[in-house]
Amino acid sequence: MQGAYLVQSREAIETLVSLQTETGNRSRFGNPEKFKTMGDRIAELHRTVAENTVRAAALAGDLTRTEVVRHVEAKKLAERVSQAIRTVAQEIKAKAEYLQVRGQEVADEALAPRAGYAALDSEIRGWMREAVKTPEGMAKVSELAKKDATIAAIIYHSPQFLTGLSESLHTKMRLQAVERFAPNAYAMLNEGIELQALAPRYERVVSEIHNAFYSPHLADKGATRVELGD
Repeated sequence: MQGAYLVQSREAIETLVSLQTETGNRSRFGNPEKFKTMGDRIAELHRTVAENTVRAAALAGDLTRTEVVRHVEAKKLAERVSQAIRTVAQEIKAKAEYLQVRGQEVADEALAPRAGYAALDSEIRGWMREAVKTPEGMAKVSELAKKDATIAAIIYHSPQFLTGLSESLHTKMRLQAVERFAPNAYAMLNEGIELQALAPRYERVVSEIHNAFYSPHLADKGATRVELGD
């Protein structure tokens, strides 16, 4: 960790080194290859962060600028990167919300009650309520739900209390029904959930970048600069 750095703490130096690597940026902003809908934007953010971190690190060796000016310029780089991070974070939040709403709509459409089969579906629910009372019957229902779209759909769109299943098992089997018989909806819901978990990490990186790029004490001295004019 030897060398010229504007901020000499070990944590700041490790951050600067890490932000210039794909591994470091994947750990902070996510793997672009994992997110179908936001992968390009996340990859673009990786490049923006890495490029500006390289510039921030290089400022430490720039002998054409005074120490204060180096920190002033590094702060500008940190603010530029922070804006890019927050912009992508907002896009991720919006996309996550859309995917979860749309995924739910697609699942509801794919596993909706069959028109004209209300009586039969009611009979199947009655059979199911009795079957799940025994281990053998529960195993039969579980097996059918994995390969029979009709059974899976009935479990999905029926209230839990009409199926005889416990709340936790009903929730689990509904999700399994989406995964098996509405894979597009499942993919959207899954990506939406993962994106939703990703976005809060971004603001923590903003703080990490400001702490690593420059010293506020020195950067703030730039405000005392007097412009002399022509």
